[in-house]
Parts: sequence; C-alpha cells; structure tokens
Amino acid sequence: MTKTLIFRDYTLNIDFPEGEGSVGKMPNTPGVYAEIHRPTNYIRIGVSATMRSRNNGHMSWAEKHRLGTHTKPSEVSRAANGRSPITEVAKKWGASGLEYYVVCDDSRLTDPNERYAVENFMHEWCRTQDVYFEINREAAQVMLRV
Repeated sequence: MTKTLIFRDYTLNIDFPEGEGSVGKMPNTPGVYAEIHRPTNYIRIGVSATMRSRNNGHMSWAEKHRLGTHTKPSEVSRAANGRSPITEVAKKWGASGLEYYVVCDDSRLTDPNERYAVENFMHEWCRTQDVYFEINREAAQVMLRV
C-alpha cells in the first residue's frame, strides 16, 4: 500500500521504498519531488517544471562536487558560503546514494504557484515526520551529519 498525504485536493506520495527512486523513472513534467540520500537518510523536497531534467542536473552537480571538476563558480555551491548541508553531502558522496521520487505530478502543477504551495506543504511535513533527516535549505538550520 502506497503512503499518501492529501493537501487541498492533491494526492501526495510519501512512500519512498529504498532502491526504487530513479531519476530515469521520473516524468519530464512539472511537479514536486523528494530527493533522498540513503547513506545519511537526508530528505530534500524540490519543485521543477521538468523533474527528470532537473534531477539529472542535480546528479551531475553532485558528481562534479565530489570530483572537484566544476568549471563555473556558480556550480561550486548552492549556498553563498559553500557550507550548505546539500553541498557538504555532495562533496563527500557525489551522486552515490541519491534517489528521486515523484511526490506529485498532477497536471495543475504547470502553474508555478501551485507547485510552490505543494512544496511548502511538504516542507512542513518534513519538519514533523520522524523517518528522514531534513536537508531543505529553506528549512535546514541543522548540524551537518555527513
């Protein structure tokens, strides 16, 4: 049985079986997704107009961080000081252990305001659940556990 949440009239997937979170399985459509890093049990919620493309980019970004092969200063960090939890995980692990899951790909999420509303709801859910360690930059004032 798939675990779900309801926000307004959106059905949100919160079932993230280990080993089944593949970027290749994601639609290249607008939506909200969960990025889970299995070795650290981090979760990050994100939005995109093209989920598969965006998360393929995240995988590449993480590998460049691990290998130190960034070519542009803008690729070096997702935070101004270079010490965001996401950056620290990428430096140590690269794309190893990253899994991506569709939270919601409802066709109404072509509207960015709707995507952000769902994302904000999921950030609140992340703060209250006790399975994963939240890494959302928007909410992460956390001690690094990499």
